[in-house]
Amino acid sequence: MNKLPPSTQTIVAILSLASLTLTAFAAESISQSELKPLLGELTSRWQELKQTYDIKEVGTALTVPKRINPTLADARVLPFEFSARPKGSDRPYEVTIEITGENRFLDSKGREVDLTEGIRCKVEPKEIQVRAHQQ
Repeated sequence: MNKLPPSTQTIVAILSLASLTLTAFAAESISQSELKPLLGELTSRWQELKQTYDIKEVGTALTVPKRINPTLADARVLPFEFSARPKGSDRPYEVTIEITGENRFLDSKGREVDLTEGIRCKVEPKEIQVRAHQQ
């Protein structure tokens, strides 16, 4: 039986991991009040955006499905997205405010581990971007 060349093995491994990552999460809602304590240093940026945009009270977050990690089932992870429109406008919500950063999965001693082995998730928002809805 022929073995795949190392470069092909690497590509297959990356694609397999990407497939797991894409299918590993489901969408769930997150409210602005739940978001507030997670923002940290991004709080002032969020407040600036609230002065410019009418932001829907409830956005979306990814969650860890039970089949991937029963302990972290339904834990919310980044990115978070909220629909928005210019302040005072009656136009449709045509802008997405996206909060991105790092999701760190931790074991009982606080060490970073793989998603499937984590018992706690630490969400670390790093950036807030505004973009037009994709059509």
